[in-house]
Amino acid sequence: MGKRIDIDGEVDKGVVVGVLKDFHMSSLHRPIEALAVVLAPRWEMMSIRIDSADVAGTMAFLKSKWESFEKNAPFEYEFLDESFARFYSGEQRLVSTVRLFSALALVVAALGLFGLAVSAAETRTQEIGIRKVLGASVSSIVALLSSEFVKLVVIANLFAWPVACYA
Repeated sequence: MGKRIDIDGEVDKGVVVGVLKDFHMSSLHRPIEALAVVLAPRWEMMSIRIDSADVAGTMAFLKSKWESFEKNAPFEYEFLDESFARFYSGEQRLVSTVRLFSALALVVAALGLFGLAVSAAETRTQEIGIRKVLGASVSSIVALLSSEFVKLVVIANLFAWPVACYA
């Protein structure tokens, strides 16, 4: 505190009046970098918290105030939430892609299971016909055909649920 520092190559231009705790100024994927917050006579940037009830009116008010103080510089602004959204747009695209391919994998798996069931039913057509002639009900035939698949699905779930919970 009170130490003189160089700013823009000018020796003893600034004095340290406070030290802030480290914070991110960009994406959380990048390490925290050095930052100097300088109180300058010319305003280059301001951070203002506004109420979201009347954004258009507030922005018009800020523009009029800016123009009354600073005639040479244009009034330019951006919202912090939009700026942070740009930092993480890549992650949003990745999430969308993962969801798409997960849905595709589920559809392919369901089609494979359906094909396996149709194949099993087709290879056992004679057995099903004999059972039907001998008086077997439709539910017992369906249970006969699906019991193999239900066992496989239960075994797959026994492995999948713990892995999914861990992940």
